[in-house]
Amino acid sequence: GLWLRMEQVLPALQTITRLLNTPSELLDKEKQMKRRTEESLYRCKLGADLDDLPFVVETPCPMRTIINRSERATQWSMVPQQDRQLTFKQGNLVVLTGSQASGKAKMLELLSAMVFPLDPQHAYVPPHLRIVHVSFTPMLLSGTLMDNLVFGVPMFGDMAHAENAAVRICERLCMSKHTLDMVESKQSYENWNLILSYSQAFLLNLARALVTDPEVICVDLPLHPLEPSVAEQVLLTLRAFVDERGLERDVLSPHSNRPRRPRTCILSSWPGGSNGGSFIPRSILDHADAVFYMEEGAARMVYSGEQRTFLQHSSESCDRHENHHH
Repeated sequence: GLWLRMEQVLPALQTITRLLNTPSELLDKEKQMKRRTEESLYRCKLGADLDDLPFVVETPCPMRTIINRSERATQWSMVPQQDRQLTFKQGNLVVLTGSQASGKAKMLELLSAMVFPLDPQHAYVPPHLRIVHVSFTPMLLSGTLMDNLVFGVPMFGDMAHAENAAVRICERLCMSKHTLDMVESKQSYENWNLILSYSQAFLLNLARALVTDPEVICVDLPLHPLEPSVAEQVLLTLRAFVDERGLERDVLSPHSNRPRRPRTCILSSWPGGSNGGSFIPRSILDHADAVFYMEEGAARMVYSGEQRTFLQHSSESCDRHENHHH
């Protein structure tokens, strides 16, 4: 009888033992976060403000990750190049574009502190910032859609305010009326992925991240599962998240007068055009502060907000010129 009971629990014990002995990144992450904290303190002693600390990645940047229970480095093994530096300030909307397998998703993971570089000197992300990563594959929990939307809201926050903000953010993202009705009905299901379309599940995933009000949000390909009109509204919402330093502040923090930290949004996008075209869609140029083109893990800036201002002034000058002739 004892042996039979041992045979029943043996597979579970073997699984637990195998998991407990898999390689872990915890010690490496702890060392790299400690180094980033020390660098932040050094920069602040030199007079820098916490809100002025930049994101800096020397690219290509080999990264350390755990795949299939073994430690591996990414394929980017080239030496970083000074003219391929990905750097930007807090309080910007930054777009990473490039062809398939160019390193966009892995760069978002690096900026989200989900993976770390092999050499700590190749990347600096301000360690005091709360960063949320939104995957291209939506992940929804069992329960109600409202449970999903307010998941991750600090326990000391006002849940009624969080729920009101969640509904308003869903409306800003142009979620369908049917989905909004299910959010407010608080209907419970075990598997929402079988009920919602992919685009609606993705918008819920994005709304959940925005409700938690992080300082930085990294979003993998947010525009591509959506219709053009909805994608444009998503861009407007992410732009507002940056400009307003968080969404629905009057609902989430109605009595707070504290100055808020800058909000930063980093998203990835395919290049526009057919037949492998590489131009940047105008919708992105209208809203982005910086666009980096990635190729084999290397990033180079191809557009900045200053250029958008120049384009706007040029367009206005052309309009005035045409009106003068008419």
